[in-house]
Amino acid sequence: MESRLVDAGVAVDPAGVRDEVRSVLTQVLDQATLRVPAWPADAPPLARHGEHGEVLTELLAGLQGLARKHPAATW
Repeated sequence: MESRLVDAGVAVDPAGVRDEVRSVLTQVLDQATLRVPAWPADAPPLARHGEHGEVLTELLAGLQGLARKHPAATW
């Protein structure tokens, strides 16, 4: 899907901006005194194929539980 959008000229090829994005994110995290995580290997994100890691699964479960307990909440 991504490659079709790039070919049609409506999206940017992620490989073409990867280094710049990593550089900016590293600077932001350093400035915020946050630990810079290890960058993943250059592979397509699993989420684009409907697969999620354990950490994201736990985070989503927590957020869904919060939304169910406080359905009128805004943030």
